[in-house]
Parts: sequence; structure tokens; C-alpha cells
Amino acid sequence: MAAIDPWRVPWPDRFGAFWMRTWPDLGPWLAGLETRAIAASESLPAVKAPVFIGGLARSGSTILLEQLARLPGFASHRYADFPMLWTPYWWGRLLDRLPKSNAIPVERAHRDRILVTRESPEAFEEPLWEHFFPASGRATDVLDANCSNPGFEVCFRDHMAKLLLARGATRYLSKGNYNSLRIGYLAKLFPDARFLVPIRSPLAHVASLMRQDDLYQSAPSATLQQIAARGHHEFGPAKRALRARAGHALIAPARADSHYWLQQWLLVYRHVLTLKTTSALNKQIEFVPYEAMAAAPQAGFARIAAFLSLTPGSALDQAMVAAAAAFSGSERQAPANMFAPAHQALVDEADSLFSDCCNVAI
Repeated sequence: MAAIDPWRVPWPDRFGAFWMRTWPDLGPWLAGLETRAIAASESLPAVKAPVFIGGLARSGSTILLEQLARLPGFASHRYADFPMLWTPYWWGRLLDRLPKSNAIPVERAHRDRILVTRESPEAFEEPLWEHFFPASGRATDVLDANCSNPGFEVCFRDHMAKLLLARGATRYLSKGNYNSLRIGYLAKLFPDARFLVPIRSPLAHVASLMRQDDLYQSAPSATLQQIAARGHHEFGPAKRALRARAGHALIAPARADSHYWLQQWLLVYRHVLTLKTTSALNKQIEFVPYEAMAAAPQAGFARIAAFLSLTPGSALDQAMVAAAAAFSGSERQAPANMFAPAHQALVDEADSLFSDCCNVAI
């Protein structure tokens, strides 16, 4: 069997990127048309207790998404959703009528041993966020409870409800690396939401980020454009830095060093820890330490299940077993001498912050 090119972009994804880039206002128009068509015959389900997974990339968020998506009642986006992302109900109904693929799972482009098919869950909300919150129009990536965007709020709630309707599910499940900086805003929109924030020890996390960034330096330009069309800008020569506040933008170099990545790590987890320890969102936010999950994955997943008020049963037991297999042996050690002596104070700050996050984790 011929080797599969890990950078290959399937034709449905190329089509989706093309039409969203060429006609950027077509997606929202189609979304509204779909919502009105559904409303003519039935009511959209209420969006109750959605779950948002969000941490810095390479934190273990995909493993969490895959195990939770196994459970009955949850609906999440899949790779197959991308071509017609804005119309999840119509596209889902069409896919249900097509022959099911028997595709063999392959390792995703990250080369991290996670095997996927077109039916695998994935993060695909970001094009909606980027349409209503373009990066060029904001000075910060943090969206808090003071944020307001009525057009987005109607579209996003309807989008979630339509995905629930298409899947016959009751609870929306989302993964997005930028969700961690939007917790305040999302909690205002969905007061019963739960936020899972995976976190890794900073040095191991930075090492993983650097490996991924190096990998994406060699990706073909067409693949990088496709990844950007999905709303992912974390890696590669055109990466974007996360911005914590106005006037505090960090320029992302084409090939970033450990100092850059540690600053990004601190930005994300300092923000979330502040929310958890100083706001009314304490009981809605939980850190999920990667190392703790790797050491005792079934116990860790059981705590997540309790936090999300999941119903015990065989499906939950199977997800715990799968989580154990996914996390076991997945941890890598950071190389020695990764930071210059001049950055030791920043390393110490990150280590202290990591301890603080773990101390309030489930």
C-alpha cells in the first residue's frame, strides 16, 4: 500500500476553503436561511450545559475531545463538517443519506500518533468566530463578559442547536485552542456551560510546541492555507501570537524559540487561573493536568465525568478505558538546556503558575 501524504488536503476541504474565501458573506447568509427553513417546520432544541475544551495547543485537548465525543448525548464537529460548516443541519442530513466510508484511520498531520478519519471529532468553530471577530479589528484576543456581538450570538446559538438537531444529541461539545481566552464571554452567553482547560508542565509543553512548529515549517503552502481557513494559526511560518490585552501584542516569529512559547503559555494559563480564583466562574472551570492524566487516566477521567455530571454506564466505562490507552505512555520529557540563563526567572514563574493551576484542578 502506498504511503499516505500527511500534508494532503482532501478535495472537500479544498472546496470549503475556496468558497469561504471567495464569498465570505455567503456562509452567514446560508446559516440564516437554514435556520429559517428549520423554524418553518420544527423548533430548534435548547442549548443546555455545553462543554468547551480550551487550552494552549498541544495540551491534550484532542484526547479529551475524542473520549467525550464517544459518549451518548454529545454532539461535536467532525472533519467531514468542514465543506459546509455554516449549515450543519442540511449537511448532516445529506451525509446521513450517503454511503458510509470504510476509510482506515490514519495519523493526523501533527504526527502525534492520534489516528483520525473524516468521522473523527475536531475543532471547526473558528471560522464562525473569525467572521464576526476578525483579528485585524481587535487589539486583544481576550473576550470577557463585557463583550457584545448580537449577530454572532444569534448565529452561534443557532449553529449549536442545529448541530444538536442534526446529530440527535442533547449536549454540545466544543474544542478550540482559543476558547480559554473567551471563557468570560462564553459563560455570559451560556451560564450553565462547563470549561475544561487541559494543561501540561511548561517545559514539556514548550518542547512539544517547538516540535510542532518545526514540523509545520516544511508544510506545503496549500496545506498551510487550508489550516488557516479552518481558523488554526498556531504553527508554521505565518503563525499568530495570542494577545492578552491592548498594547501588549507579541510578534510571532516565523520559527519561534522557547522564550516565545513560554510567554504564550504564561499568557493563557495566567488568564484562566485568574478567572477561576477571582471570579464567580470558579465552579465552571476545571484544569486537566496532562501529567496527572498520564499517570492515572481512569481516575482523572472519572473526575472529569463527575465535573460534567455525566451519567454512569457502560459507555462512560468504555470512554475511561479509551482515555487510559490514549494517555498512557504519551508523555515526553523536555530536553535539557532549552532556556538561556537569562530566562530562568520566566521559567520559575511558569513552574509556580503550573503548581498553582494543579492545586486547584480536579
